[in-house]
Amino acid sequence: MAIEELKKGPLDKSAYRLSGCRYLHERQYKEALIEFDKALKLSKGDHEFESGVYTEKSNAFLGLKKYGLAMKQAKKAESLDPKNKNAYKLSANIYSRCRRYEEALKEFDKALELSNGDKEFESDICHEKANTYLSMKSYGPAMEQAKKSIGLNAGNKYAYKLSACINLHSRQYEEALSGFAKALELSKGDREFESDIYNELARIYFEQGKYGKLISELSKAIELNSENSMTHWLLANGYKYQGRYVEALNEFAKLMDMGRDKKSEERIQFEIIKLVECANINGSRDKALEIIKKALKLKFTYKTMIMNSLANELEIAQQAVKLKSKVRKLIVNLTNQCNLDCTMCLNQKIPKQEISARMKQEIINIFPYLEGINWMGGESFMYPGFEELLDEAVKHPLIQEITTNGLLMDKKTVSKLIENNVKLTISIDGATKEVYEEIRKGARFELLIQKLKMVNELINRINPEYKLTLNLVVVKSNYHQIEAFAEFAREYNFNAINFMVIYENRNNQNIFNFNRDDKVLSCVSKSLDNARENCKKYGIIFNTNITQDLLETKLSENQENIRNHENINNEPCQEPKIDIPDKVKICQAPWKTLNIDVTGEASPNASCFCKNVLGNLNTQSLEEIWNGEPMVNYRKQIVSGNIEKVCTLKRIYKEIPFELLR
Repeated sequence: MAIEELKKGPLDKSAYRLSGCRYLHERQYKEALIEFDKALKLSKGDHEFESGVYTEKSNAFLGLKKYGLAMKQAKKAESLDPKNKNAYKLSANIYSRCRRYEEALKEFDKALELSNGDKEFESDICHEKANTYLSMKSYGPAMEQAKKSIGLNAGNKYAYKLSACINLHSRQYEEALSGFAKALELSKGDREFESDIYNELARIYFEQGKYGKLISELSKAIELNSENSMTHWLLANGYKYQGRYVEALNEFAKLMDMGRDKKSEERIQFEIIKLVECANINGSRDKALEIIKKALKLKFTYKTMIMNSLANELEIAQQAVKLKSKVRKLIVNLTNQCNLDCTMCLNQKIPKQEISARMKQEIINIFPYLEGINWMGGESFMYPGFEELLDEAVKHPLIQEITTNGLLMDKKTVSKLIENNVKLTISIDGATKEVYEEIRKGARFELLIQKLKMVNELINRINPEYKLTLNLVVVKSNYHQIEAFAEFAREYNFNAINFMVIYENRNNQNIFNFNRDDKVLSCVSKSLDNARENCKKYGIIFNTNITQDLLETKLSENQENIRNHENINNEPCQEPKIDIPDKVKICQAPWKTLNIDVTGEASPNASCFCKNVLGNLNTQSLEEIWNGEPMVNYRKQIVSGNIEKVCTLKRIYKEIPFELLR
């Protein structure tokens, strides 16, 4: 019966509840809540009925991602009827969504105690417990619960799907394929379910780099459910990795037409920019121009930023050196002050300074055009004007990232970071108290753990999908803890780890370019491999700039160059001009990025050794630096093939790592 039919006559409490359930099924959560409240007004003290309605209200709030209100309703349902097994099941799901996994497992067990031999219900609970263990990255217990679920209900297609997903996360692809095939057998014509299965099959082929098979599976998914946004997302990325950029754009355009939420819209629009970026980086300038032409016809939410980025990519494709587009990304060193004296850091040896008021205003003025900004230090939270900058920046769609040692974080600021999805990277460098405090002089390990627990608590309450990154430099004092960091990251819910190399040699901490020892390097190499595998197992993103070249037992010419890079920067380049063909990867940082030092000095990219000063924000505007003679000359040298004359990294490595081309 349709909702309209239900409302033709006067309704009793059960009719309002049924109406609310229909809205709930159709994901019209606010309408569902109105109907449930009407049902409660007519309940007249029927506790069992009220408990059921509060359970359904909890489900509606869960759909709205209002986890606090959802839990409040679930707990009320439990108190009104302690035998309401569905209320305990729902409480457990809310805890799981909020990453309070131990509490979730306890609630699931309470639900099982109340099942009274209901095998189907017990199968569902085991399925949900498996999901919780999967979220905890505990794949053994997850598979055990999935198998229990199947044993209790051999027709539970969701349990087969979940067991296959566990195998997918464990990189056991053949077992995953078999599980998804069994789930399809049990689908009984459920087109939405089958579409989801084909999406999962596509994920396997994505991880294996089999993009042709990926596209084949996703074509089946679209036939079954053309409105499945995840299918279009995966298909767009499959096309992108095949270099089929225009087809990828078409899929992203379909996603935009589906009327996504604000967060999803932002993500799609950034992905469209990345498509043009990929085409330009790979030298496919004709494709870049075609994508830009098509993209200009789309209706963008953040027109100022998007149009600036597209104009910038157009100028890159045309190899323009004086730009009409504005800078897209900033790296800003807010202050050189720090609350610590880390053994490998040189910052303590320089006079204390922070960005000037003039610099701050220039940075604020460029916000509408920026794709992203990285806030750095010193210690970023020691800059007194940071909160003002943050408040201004969150008014715009730019991606913000802050790097901090985390010890000065407070609830108010971290809450604001999480609410606005500002990326938080915490530098730690020691997985135990002894090593951490040896490296990070002036820090207390107990305070760090206290702050990490605070961050996790706020993430669980505000936005359980928020991502947290752990940063560390591998040095003499901590190289033996490389594998321990994967466990540390898992324990404190980090989503990514960056294992970094340092280029200075304060206190003889540099083990790559100085103080080299074959046994140490061999240990680092093995530990990184093991950490990489553990990160895969735990679902943590593993990043490192420690190249194989650094781990070789004999110091290569490139590493000798790195060790002596202070001298290289001041020597004229004697190598002949290189004729760069049209389709070659060239560094694009001078077309997109500026690094602003605390002194106001601007350079093209903080990720390389570049010491070419292009101007000073204390005496010039960003526009004057962006199209000033030094920057224009920088771009000219790159497009003409004389990159070594301006790029220190190219002169040291004889190449530019792909990740720095952007």
